[in-house]
Amino acid sequence: MPFTPREEQQQVLSYTGGTMGISAVPGSGKTFTLSALAADLVEKLVRNSADREPDQEILIVTFSNAAALNFSARIAAFLAERGLLPGIGYKVCTLHSMALDIIRGHTQQLGIQDDFTVLDEVGSDALLRRAVDLWLAADQRETFDRVIEPRLKPETQDEKYREKWRDDVTDIVRNVISQAKDYHVTPEDLRKNMAVTDDRFVRPLLEMVCDIYGFYQTQLRNYPAMDFADLMFYAYQLLTTDSGYLAWLQHRWPYILEDEAQDSSLIQEEVLRMLTAKSGNWVRVGDPNQAINETFTTANPKYLRSFIEKADSNVPMETAGRSQRSVLAQANRLVNYVVTSHPNPECRNGLAPTYVRLTRPDDKQGNPPDDPSRIIYDPVLYSTREEVDVISRLAVKHAQEHPNKTIAILAPSNEYGKEFVNRLEDFPIEVVEVLKSTKKARASADVIAAVLDWLSVPLNRKYCLALFQMLYSEREKGEFYLTEADQKKAADILENMEHPEDFFYPISEDNLHELLESWGLDELMTQTMFRFRYFLKRWLDARFLPIDQLILLIGQDLFSTSEDLCCAGQIGILLAQVIRMNPELKLSSMAAEVRKIASNANLYAGLRGSDSQFDPNDYPGKIVVTTYHKAKGLEWDQVFLTSCNNYDFPDGSEAQYVNRRYKPRYVRDNLDLQAEILQALKVVSFPHLGMQYRRGDGSRNAWLDSVKERLRLLYVGITRAKKGLYISFNSGRYGKTTEANVIMKLRMMWNHR
Repeated sequence: MPFTPREEQQQVLSYTGGTMGISAVPGSGKTFTLSALAADLVEKLVRNSADREPDQEILIVTFSNAAALNFSARIAAFLAERGLLPGIGYKVCTLHSMALDIIRGHTQQLGIQDDFTVLDEVGSDALLRRAVDLWLAADQRETFDRVIEPRLKPETQDEKYREKWRDDVTDIVRNVISQAKDYHVTPEDLRKNMAVTDDRFVRPLLEMVCDIYGFYQTQLRNYPAMDFADLMFYAYQLLTTDSGYLAWLQHRWPYILEDEAQDSSLIQEEVLRMLTAKSGNWVRVGDPNQAINETFTTANPKYLRSFIEKADSNVPMETAGRSQRSVLAQANRLVNYVVTSHPNPECRNGLAPTYVRLTRPDDKQGNPPDDPSRIIYDPVLYSTREEVDVISRLAVKHAQEHPNKTIAILAPSNEYGKEFVNRLEDFPIEVVEVLKSTKKARASADVIAAVLDWLSVPLNRKYCLALFQMLYSEREKGEFYLTEADQKKAADILENMEHPEDFFYPISEDNLHELLESWGLDELMTQTMFRFRYFLKRWLDARFLPIDQLILLIGQDLFSTSEDLCCAGQIGILLAQVIRMNPELKLSSMAAEVRKIASNANLYAGLRGSDSQFDPNDYPGKIVVTTYHKAKGLEWDQVFLTSCNNYDFPDGSEAQYVNRRYKPRYVRDNLDLQAEILQALKVVSFPHLGMQYRRGDGSRNAWLDSVKERLRLLYVGITRAKKGLYISFNSGRYGKTTEANVIMKLRMMWNHR
């Protein structure tokens, strides 16, 4: 269908130069519009070849690879319609890809070898953990004892240090280092400016970050490698120190169009500002009300809001044809409630006062017919298990009654989403899992990890039994499997073997036969035990192979589908990368790394499920299970919003502050350790601003930011629905939560309309 722009879209397409800020509501057609604008600019650049240098191109940057592919396809289609060759005169990429492009060929100026590697999360995390271990060995628990809640029993404190502290430090420092790089602060800068604060609580924590950050960067340089945060950090460094190179890039990219600008960070904005400083041609598109990454990345929507206010022109794209009137009424009422009546005045700027407008009757991108009966606020307080069951049944019923329509269940977390996936397995319906990891990846990883657990301690009966039960449970129904009764019998045998080595490494075959005969097993159980013993011996013999080859062997022994084999191969490659970073890694630790890789499967091409370049329209009549976060940018005919309770969507009250989501929970004075360090980092990074660190401010500000981000997340969830919206809530894991205050207000307004 030809693209017919609305009036506000036409305003965007009339752009010829300068800075332009575009605030685009969900469903307003921003992707189409920005793609059409890019095609217009490319056409002018290409057709005016007399004025164009051969190396000039329009640069379009966005947040994710999937979005970049989407833009590339749409721009190519627009250009093909105009008789122009796709791929000429423009570049579409993510911000990180742009930064890598800037760095390539200029690494010697940065003191980095040309053959550097860009590490993914697995590789960078392996180096970071080594840096943390170096610091822990030197620290000797001193920092932990400073921050631990003194009222905890000594044995509890010991347990937290032993089981939690290393992982918590790693998670915290990972995020703080990313923020430091976004502030373009080095470990040396941090140490030099640390005197700005002398607070006895946070000063040792800053020293901790400084030490680990320094160890980590040294390892990266020695590898040589960069993490994702380094890409923009070094791009900024190049542009600020090499004016000639900056001038060439400014010439190369005479126009820059930026999508999803609400997710931009300080250093990203500064890099783009330098690149456009000469031409002044910079278009930024985004929606501050869909800024849902602020609390766990360096993104901040304030940069887009400020840009829009100061831009040469700004275009509010507030007309949307995605959803029916009654769905948009929920989104607009949410905005109005937050900005005028939210019980915590500090949260009233959580959403901007931007209201979605319906299309005109003659609009070719018009709204679906209005049907208020499709908006349902379920007033029942369910347990989590009850909510999973009720919503799963309703979703199945809807999918069966409307096989040509799209449908999604949105969960607040990947863990809760998995519960829906598991429940939906009991129904004759196809489920599309768009979570952080897929069930297939998790299942394959669990098996591989169980084998590595056992290989780490072959004589450990517990690991041997766990592996056996995983391979031969009735649920798996493989070539050999056992009934529950037979499993119990096998478990008794494996648990009570006096010498397990006699089973998988007997002195002779006669000894093995004597052992099996002494168990008194029937033929099926005997065959099963023979096969299990064959695998154990085979894997023991292969345990000195390189880890990627060992895992591939395990996969070939246990898996039959190409998907599972591909998953095993990818896990092997990634684990080999981890071992290159940390050669001392033991098999038991490798098992934990395998599970971690699977839990982040969407980061790795070989482990991704259906979410890679995901299009809901490809799955009519099927139930998509995803999270509120991953649903951003997508749309379905029917959407179920789950777990809308006062824990997942808090109202910012003082009572909720005490029970808020943060970790670690064992820190003194109810402080959020990461938030306190980030607050101090900001003070130390910008000493010229004269800011002061006040203990507790970081924790409270982080809490308020989280409350506001959750309001935006709810807004995103509501605006995913085109025709039907069903909202439910539950009592939480411990049965103590209730309906979110904001949901109760929306429900009452809707029922009394």
